[in-house]
Amino acid sequence: MSIDPIRFREVLGAFCSGITVVTALDADGAPLGPTCRSFSSLSSDPPLRPGG
Repeated sequence: MSIDPIRFREVLGAFCSGITVVTALDADGAPLGPTCRSFSSLSSDPPLRPGG
């Protein structure tokens, strides 16, 4: 999956504070939506996630 780095920075820059729900689909196509108070990007090139 390719992520446009400029769009990635725009999206992260638009989140100022509060609570957010990060939505996705699991391998079977079922929706997931964990709630989080804060998040951060580890890297935009390549995009990384904690534990990844």
